[in-house]
Amino acid sequence: MHAPISLQMAYAQAMLAFTDKKREALSQYYQIQVEYVQKRLKKMNLALSDPAYTVEGTFYVVANLSRLFGTKIPEKVTKILDTKGVISTDQEISYSLLFQDRIMLSPLSFFGINPELGYLRITCSGGIAELTELLDRLEARL
Repeated sequence: MHAPISLQMAYAQAMLAFTDKKREALSQYYQIQVEYVQKRLKKMNLALSDPAYTVEGTFYVVANLSRLFGTKIPEKVTKILDTKGVISTDQEISYSLLFQDRIMLSPLSFFGINPELGYLRITCSGGIAELTELLDRLEARL
């Protein structure tokens, strides 16, 4: 399947107007948010332990939420995932955060990473105020 021709044309026109100056401004906008999230995750001991991990050219940060392994799976989540007991995968973490804390993060197992690592992706595109609220909720949960 392909995007409709009208959408392809709109994208092409947008790219014609996307100057280096606009690209740099967009990059700086996201960089500020990514750095903020990385600092907060490090402070909460949720940053990836790999010192070589750096975010370049994107607005996603990966968090290690394996600390939630072994906590009880909320009842609502047991119905959705048809599982009971304690959290042991990134998907269980994701649904638990969504239903208990109204935090929506993407499990990296959706992108091919081992679900037993507990890695989730934080999208840093909503602005500092929204990211602060998200990270405050996450910190309260932990």
